[in-house]
Amino acid sequence: MPFDFHGDFQVQGSNADAAAGLTIYRGVSYRSRLRAQWAAFLDALGIAHVYEPKSFPAGRSARYTPDFWLPELKAWLDIQPADPVTRGAQRWKADDLARQRPSERVWIASGVPRSLPAVDSSSAENGSSQ
Repeated sequence: MPFDFHGDFQVQGSNADAAAGLTIYRGVSYRSRLRAQWAAFLDALGIAHVYEPKSFPAGRSARYTPDFWLPELKAWLDIQPADPVTRGAQRWKADDLARQRPSERVWIASGVPRSLPAVDSSSAENGSSQ
């Protein structure tokens, strides 16, 4: 069943459809609809996550706040727009965090999460996928 990325969101601000507008999902305020969609996707997958729990030094004077901490996976997940220029400009911060915290993973995802294909129960029980 495809996941609905358009429900359960409340966008606040003057431009209700702006990607950067404050979006509330399950009582948490996200800096953008994109980040709220990723929270919904992680919920659908059953992956525990905490939104922006910590900020880290990046370079000499910058700060880096990954979007999600995934405690069961010991991983930081940063969400970027699908735009490769923006994504590339921010990558150095994730690389810096990975060097600072070698026992934790640092992942970057971009764009709206995609729905997972349906898996019938016989395939899942046999450990195979199609």
